[in-house]
Amino acid sequence: MRHIQRYLFIKRYVLPSGIAILILTALWPRISQSQDNPPGASLSGLNPGDRTLFDVGRDGFLEVESVAAGLGPAFNGTSCAGCHNQPAIGGFGNAAVIRAGTIWNGRYRVPQGGDLVHFFSIPDHACQPGVPANANNVIRRIPTPLFGAGLVEAIPDSAIEALADPTDRNGDGIHGRIAFIMDPATQTIRVGRFGWKAQHATLLAFAANAYRDEMGITNDLYPEEIGTALSPGQLAACDTVPDPEDKPDPITHLRDIDKLANFMRFLAPIEPLPQSDNLRRGAELFASVGCVFCHVPALQTGSSPIAALDGKQWPLIPTSCCMMLEPATESSKAQPWEPSFGPLRCGAYGSVNCCCTTVGH
Repeated sequence: MRHIQRYLFIKRYVLPSGIAILILTALWPRISQSQDNPPGASLSGLNPGDRTLFDVGRDGFLEVESVAAGLGPAFNGTSCAGCHNQPAIGGFGNAAVIRAGTIWNGRYRVPQGGDLVHFFSIPDHACQPGVPANANNVIRRIPTPLFGAGLVEAIPDSAIEALADPTDRNGDGIHGRIAFIMDPATQTIRVGRFGWKAQHATLLAFAANAYRDEMGITNDLYPEEIGTALSPGQLAACDTVPDPEDKPDPITHLRDIDKLANFMRFLAPIEPLPQSDNLRRGAELFASVGCVFCHVPALQTGSSPIAALDGKQWPLIPTSCCMMLEPATESSKAQPWEPSFGPLRCGAYGSVNCCCTTVGH
C-alpha cells in the first residue's frame, strides 16, 4: 500500500468514511439539470455551423454499425452510445471491458493481437478473442463520461506542463509527471490528456483509437485490426472489408472519427450542484486534506477560434487531475502503451476521465 498512501491519498492521509462521503456529496455534479442545459446538451454559445457539427456527431455516436461498414471482426459494442449512455448520451456505462496480459520479470507483456479481450465477434466467430491461458494480469474498466471533453482538449499544453513536479520540488508528497505522447494525426509530441494513462492528446486520436478498439473499425490513424491471441492473418481472414474501413464522406469529406470528435468537443460539462452548506464544507475539506494538490482548483482554455472554447474556465476543473501518479496495484500498472510498471492518471469524480479531469479506453 506504500504507493497509494503516498501518492493518491496525499502523504498517507486516509480519509474517514464520513469525511469522504461529505466531500463526494459536495463535489459530485448533479444529474437533474435545468431544462435549458440538461446532461448531454451542447456547449452554450455555439454558432450554427458548430451546432450542426455537434448534431451530426451525435448522430454518428448513436449510429449502429454493421459488418458491411467494417464492424469487427472483434468488438465490444455496435455503437458509441451503447456504452456511453448514462445519465445521457456521452455519459458513463455499465459494461466493464476486459484487458489481459502477462507480467514477467517486472514488465507487462501484451499478447499477440493486443490485450483488449473483446466480448463479441462477427460470424462465423472464428476470430472470437479470449483471455490467454498464461495471462496473470486481468483488469476490468467501465466506460467513463465524456462531458466537457472539448474544454479539456482546449487547455494549452503549457498550462499542464507548468503543473508537473516529478521530483516533488514543493514537498507536498505528490510526484506528478507529464505524459508526453506522439500524436498520430500530426506526428508531433504533445501532452497526453485522454485515456487511462493520458495516452491521447486530442479528441480525434481518442475517437480513432476507440473506434478501432471497441468496434473494430479501422481508420487512417489506427489502420490495423486487433484481437487478443489472434494473428494478422487470422484477423484478415475474418474481415474482408478493406482497411482503413472509415472512409471520408464524399460530400462533407468528414470521416466518422471526425464526427465523433466534434460531438465530444462540443459536449457540455455537467453543472455542479448549487451552493449549499454541505458543498462549502466539502470543498473546505477537499482543500484541507490535500485533494487540490492533484485535482487542481482552476484551469483555463487557451485561445480558440471557437467562442465556446475560447478562454473558458471549466466549472468542474476543481475535480480534475492533470498529472500521472504512481499506482498501488499491479493491475493498475499493466498498460499496453507503457509495458513496464508505471504511473496512472487520476480521474475525476463526476465528469470526463482524462489527464485534466474523458474516457478512458
